[in-house]
Amino acid sequence: MLDQFTLKDKAVIQLHNIMSYRADTPTLPFGISFLVIAKYYNEYIEKCLLSILPAVSNEIILVDGSSDKNTENLIHRLANEKIRYFKYGVGGSGWQNLADSSNFGLQYCRFRWVFKWDCDMLADVDGLRSWVEQLKRLNARFHYAVDVGRINPRIGLEFGGYEARLFTQHPKLKYRVVSNLDVMNYPIWFRLLRWDERFITHLNPK
Repeated sequence: MLDQFTLKDKAVIQLHNIMSYRADTPTLPFGISFLVIAKYYNEYIEKCLLSILPAVSNEIILVDGSSDKNTENLIHRLANEKIRYFKYGVGGSGWQNLADSSNFGLQYCRFRWVFKWDCDMLADVDGLRSWVEQLKRLNARFHYAVDVGRINPRIGLEFGGYEARLFTQHPKLKYRVVSNLDVMNYPIWFRLLRWDERFITHLNPK
């Protein structure tokens, strides 16, 4: 797999691996908090939630930034104990709004792994379950950031630039806006991985 990386990528990976021994071991219990940000109610959100629920054994944190009751009513209809619903902000499509909503949701994630999931993405359930099994096999001594497959072909994101979707939770991690993307700078002691098995369909790529 490393043969797919540039020399710079390989050097960065090696440096992160060496520095990872200087960090404390993650203390949160193993599990995945799916972080879903609903800036506004859209036609995809119900399909999105229904696509990931079968593979979720821990929790979905849904942060609702819309100004109407549609998303809240949807959660009541689903009536699923895995979904934790939070109202935040007043909606809008700005990147800063998205970053702020994501940081708000992060504080309620109770498990070691966070998977930031757009509300217009659908999962292949078998593929998602296989990724959960891969996470279980990682060494619990370290913190990780995992590049997921290129779900948005219109943006040529390079290694380390996959919009901070799947990572080990840590209080120092915060989203910020850079060049019209909500991104996250991982500390040098985070191990960097790329798993290119693609199981996500982005219904409304930007």
